[in-house]
Amino acid sequence: MLGRLEPDAAAVLIELGAVYTGREIKHLSQCVRAPLAACPLQGEQVLLQVELELEVTSEPEAIELTIVHEDDHLLVLNKPAGLVVHPGAGNPQGTLLNALLHHDAKLAAQACHRLDQFTTGVLLLSRTKEANRKLKRAMQAREMSKTY
Repeated sequence: MLGRLEPDAAAVLIELGAVYTGREIKHLSQCVRAPLAACPLQGEQVLLQVELELEVTSEPEAIELTIVHEDDHLLVLNKPAGLVVHPGAGNPQGTLLNALLHHDAKLAAQACHRLDQFTTGVLLLSRTKEANRKLKRAMQAREMSKTY
């Protein structure tokens, strides 16, 4: 995929630490300006992790939350079956996001993993971008796991 990015965009993503491979990328120009076959990463798996910031228009709602743990970096809660995590076309309100906004209007938590609407279980949310990056890397490296 690096061969299809504009050079400036690829450079920014690498500088931000959003591109992961099994080794350090040293020859970016070979990946973005030359044919893809000339890229030194040809045949390697490259992970691009980008956090998109979206404007939230959800309103706080008084929905009961069962908080298992909360500190400056993490929020761990027990998500009941039937609770949708994010608003969508069929669920504009009554979601976990609405409940979290009621719990803390300034909360900027991100889910570190997913739980389906009808799944009950512990949901791990990061309160900072750094915590989110570390937790996602730990999951990708299988240093932590989910049990069903």
